[in-house]
Amino acid sequence: MKTNGIGPRLATLLVALGGPSYEFDGPALNELTAGQRILIRMGALKARRVQARLAEFRRLIGGPAAALPR
Repeated sequence: MKTNGIGPRLATLLVALGGPSYEFDGPALNELTAGQRILIRMGALKARRVQARLAEFRRLIGGPAAALPR
């Protein structure tokens, strides 16, 4: 499978479906929410950055801090 720049660890979690489509290898990963799967695909560093921005956005709009994932 051509990985298009994704890390080798993530490539082992993905299965090519033909064309640009893929799915995670295993039902547990495929049952995650779309947002959780996106965070996995983007990698740990970028995921932490996105989560920090989302937490800041939630704080700015007055959302409860307790509702934020850890």
